[in-house]
Amino acid sequence: MQLLGHMERQNATLEAINIADNPGKVHVERFQVSMSRFSKIRRLDLSRITKTFGDEPLFKPEVMLSWRLEELNMNGVPVSCLPICRLNQYLHQIDE
Repeated sequence: MQLLGHMERQNATLEAINIADNPGKVHVERFQVSMSRFSKIRRLDLSRITKTFGDEPLFKPEVMLSWRLEELNMNGVPVSCLPICRLNQYLHQIDE
């Protein structure tokens, strides 16, 4: 999390983040806040990271929609249907 804290200073220009295989644990609430600031992000690699316990997703649907993602790699990160279903519901709300 300290690494992301230092990278936040470049949030307006940073286009790629690779924190794959980082041995530290990701605190979901802090991660959500940090990642919401990276508006220009195009590539994000979160492979095999470990998050703290909880049902909260790593990032909220509105954050994902604000990014300019071209590539998202989450190999080895458990994904439940709940965040995906929330994103789907969120997208349907926008369309209405």
